[in-house]
Amino acid sequence: MAVNDDSVDEVIAIHVIEHLPNTVRVMEELFRITHPGAGITIEVPHYRHSNA
Repeated sequence: MAVNDDSVDEVIAIHVIEHLPNTVRVMEELFRITHPGAGITIEVPHYRHSNA
């Protein structure tokens, strides 16, 4: 799915990023698609948690 630059108001990624192979590329893409002042919420499991 193609998303235009600066076209997204908010991104919420809960327990997603840690499953992707290139987190730096993901972050670059999130910053590309969100407009200045947009919200990006990322939640990942704590690395010491048994479910991490």
